[in-house]
Amino acid sequence: MAPSATAAASNGTGSPAAPQQQQQHGHADAPPRASVSKHTRSRTIIPTQSGKWILGKTIGAGSMGKVKLARKEDGSEQVACKIITRGWTDDGHQSRADKERTHQSKEIRTAREAAIVSLLNHPHICGLRDVVRTNHHWYMLFEYVNGAQMLDYIISRGKLKEKQARKFSRQIASALDYCHRNSIVHRDLKIENILISKTGDIKAIDFGLSNLFAPRGHLKTFCGSLYFAAPEILQARSYTGPEVDVWSFGIVLYVLVCGKIPFDDQSMPALHAKVKKGLVDYPGWLSSECKHLLSRMFVTDPNQRATMREVFNHPWMIQGFDAPPENYLPVRKPLTTPLDPEVIHAMQGFNFGSPESINAELTRLIESEDYHRAVKLFQWEKELPPPAKDAEKRRPLGFDFYKRRSSGNSRDTLAGPSSEALQLGNDPMNAFSPLVSIYYLVKEKQDRDHAEMFPQPPAGAREKEKERERERERERERDQCDVRDREKAREPEVLPEIPPPPPKEAHTNSAAYEMPGEKPTGGRTRPHARTHGEDDIPEPPKQTPLPPETKVEQLQKKEGTAAGLLRRFSTRKRRNPRGWIRTGLTPLWYRPIRRPSHGRWRLERPSASAVAA
Repeated sequence: MAPSATAAASNGTGSPAAPQQQQQHGHADAPPRASVSKHTRSRTIIPTQSGKWILGKTIGAGSMGKVKLARKEDGSEQVACKIITRGWTDDGHQSRADKERTHQSKEIRTAREAAIVSLLNHPHICGLRDVVRTNHHWYMLFEYVNGAQMLDYIISRGKLKEKQARKFSRQIASALDYCHRNSIVHRDLKIENILISKTGDIKAIDFGLSNLFAPRGHLKTFCGSLYFAAPEILQARSYTGPEVDVWSFGIVLYVLVCGKIPFDDQSMPALHAKVKKGLVDYPGWLSSECKHLLSRMFVTDPNQRATMREVFNHPWMIQGFDAPPENYLPVRKPLTTPLDPEVIHAMQGFNFGSPESINAELTRLIESEDYHRAVKLFQWEKELPPPAKDAEKRRPLGFDFYKRRSSGNSRDTLAGPSSEALQLGNDPMNAFSPLVSIYYLVKEKQDRDHAEMFPQPPAGAREKEKERERERERERERDQCDVRDREKAREPEVLPEIPPPPPKEAHTNSAAYEMPGEKPTGGRTRPHARTHGEDDIPEPPKQTPLPPETKVEQLQKKEGTAAGLLRRFSTRKRRNPRGWIRTGLTPLWYRPIRRPSHGRWRLERPSASAVAA
């Protein structure tokens, strides 16, 4: 361990005297120090609910404090520990009142960051493992990202290809949309606050300037970095929240594809003027779709600036993918009363007041007319049929696409406010109110903690597994049917033997008229009888002798038999010496005659004497 890192590990300020001061003042909540020998340096151990963590080397520093690498006492895991010093700063230029305000603001920001990040659950947001507050320091244990800052990544590689920049941009947009739909605005998005892991995925960090926003409320805090701040912040105007993140996101995207910042000047007033005008120079290698997206994000009027929904569905963001980015929001249902008291009790870290006041205010919100209207609108939109995505994909990118794309700058379509916050305010589950959003986040965190303590497949996973099993069963049935059909096709078709019907019994019509002395089976009224009575035996037919054949009939019979044999064994046309033609298909003779008027041949049937000759 390096000496400088070891010295800083004692209290996060580089001064090893702080722990001694804690012991002198009797601060029991200070982190304990490991045993010290003459040949080893002291180590700071942070006891938390998840275990004991040993601080290591410094891996980062900022205006709020330092970041050190910490590993678990058993060496099974490591985290990034953000150390923030509490108390007044040693700035002699500030008055006592200013120092007090600075201290209170720092405390509020740190507590807010810890409360917000502890609830977030997103793959592209650096998660918070645990928080420890002592009399002199805040210890915030974050997920350790083995990688580098996006700033170092761009410095070493230069501008990126649009395909790679699109991958990073989709992940950033996913993280921002997740925050905005939970009524959270970052307000300090920049390339220094974005980490890139070894696997090539990004993680958003440093929510120290984040805050909750209301769809119809306004924030007034001037914060953020100069090169990434929106014009309304530089002009000290009030803002809603999500629109300033969209502007900062546009700066990050420009740096990715161009390798430089869009607004730069050595003079601070000149830099402010460039940002307020929003005049950007786009290099020639950028595609038209990328230029259009950047131009929509660099609109100086926040009411006409692109919303995150527009950024999500922009053709440049979807190019090469099947759909817009995923925001990883869990499935939610509209809130109903009564509310969960455990969730209400866990919402006290956001300065909402006591649990009773939180419950009363939240009940008033979900029973309001606006919330019921939003729920009805949500249910109505849910029942609508989904749009025809295939038809949209098959539509060529012709004049209609460019007409829609160019119409985005039209003042007719953007005459009214198009703030993303106003759009989210109509959703009963997403950013309807900060109180509603925090209730959802706390409830979801409690569900995750319960699932970790009692691991079991969630209900959704069980339903999906059952559906997959039913689908596999249907697939097996279809395969068996196909096998049976193929076997039936190979077997010869055997018709079933149908036995002949039994003969119908003889019957006598009871209404038949019978002469006196006749038997009942007279036979006059038995049309379906198969047997005969004694008096119904039919007489054998009389054979009358045929008359003898004449000589002419005998000759015709012999000639007919001979002609049939000739027709069967001969199909050629033969010409006899007299010029007649006899065919093998007819017993007649024909003579070809040429008609002078038409110049064609025709057949003339000869007379009987000619045939006999």
